[in-house]
Amino acid sequence: MSRDLNDTDGLLRITTAPLALPPGLRDLLPPRAAQRRARARSAIDCFSQWGYELVVLPAYEREDTIARGLSESAQRDLVRFVEPSSGHVVALRPDMTPQIARVAATRYADAALPLRLMYEGSVIRTPRGRSRKLRQISQAGVELIGWASIDADVEVIRVALAALSALGLEDVRVELSHATVANALVALAKEPLRAHFIDALSARDDATLRRVLGDGPALDRVRATIAVAGDSALLDGDSTHTISTSPALSAALDELRAVRDRLAASGLADRVLVDLGEVRGLGYYTGVSFVLLARGVGEPLGAGGRYDSLLAEFGAPRPATGCAIDLELVDEALAQRAPAAIERPTLLVGDGDGRAHAARALRARGMAVAECDEAMFSAADAASLSRYARVLRCEGDAVYERGDGARRDWLSRT
Repeated sequence: MSRDLNDTDGLLRITTAPLALPPGLRDLLPPRAAQRRARARSAIDCFSQWGYELVVLPAYEREDTIARGLSESAQRDLVRFVEPSSGHVVALRPDMTPQIARVAATRYADAALPLRLMYEGSVIRTPRGRSRKLRQISQAGVELIGWASIDADVEVIRVALAALSALGLEDVRVELSHATVANALVALAKEPLRAHFIDALSARDDATLRRVLGDGPALDRVRATIAVAGDSALLDGDSTHTISTSPALSAALDELRAVRDRLAASGLADRVLVDLGEVRGLGYYTGVSFVLLARGVGEPLGAGGRYDSLLAEFGAPRPATGCAIDLELVDEALAQRAPAAIERPTLLVGDGDGRAHAARALRARGMAVAECDEAMFSAADAASLSRYARVLRCEGDAVYERGDGARRDWLSRT
């Protein structure tokens, strides 16, 4: 059996079925699994400080529930199967926001608003284009339901930035866009060419845009819109006059300026960018949307925005906004800044009658302790011991570090 463990991306590739994992899935091994768990916990702790409450959601639901609010392409990519007990077609979740919408519409139908809910877990997605090949993505996120004010959009962005700062990513920038502007751009192309048009917009491929639209006002409008990409001061530039062709578009630009100004008032002026030509991932967004960008990472660490129409799909029309942070990419960003550290070094205690007593005493002091018997202790080589922070030997009621000539008793330490 040929076996290849790639430590860079953590993907396990085994050429002989049936032990091979499905493409895009991986095992997280120590210490990365512990680091991931600790980072998820840090994000949740930060969300909690802003008043968000945790919900735990099922990994799959009925397909007709999961699919509500998803784009046609996202619906095509759902991983479906028939649940044996009910015979229903169910789907693994590609996104947790529709599940939160269901919970808010059913379990909190008569609750006082706004609702502040948070979550952590995995979603299953089909990789597209040049995106990374992982299909199972760990997320942590927040949803703010029942508050239509721009203040809600600003809060969600601030919460996301605060969580990333708590994780050690203090240079993350937020790039603003707006679903109204994006939908107006997409509508300029005829239906058979829209997918091609969206790809050209994302790539800033002017030649293809010209082939799709031809010369004229539509192309001029697209060029003016995609030129508003970069510093948020561009929202005050001359290009916005070309973009503001309707009251709805003018209102959208006003909303973006208001979000920018309120973030600046919160001390985040240097963290705000804008990209009015962003049309990918529109899905259920209806207003201000954003992505979170970090140095050295080729994809957004997170994304969010307003989705005022989604809860109506579940019979409870309410305004809402939210954000999801991609913990896989957080790991990647942090790995570029500093070497990974073991969160809780483990001690190995063995070889002696007092082993169990010593292990209990050390655990009571908050230490992580593994035990082994005399045979295992004697047979252990340098490689097998390298995973432990310290190797301790029991002698009567005392515990000494192996190789410590000073014989300092670990149980007598304060």
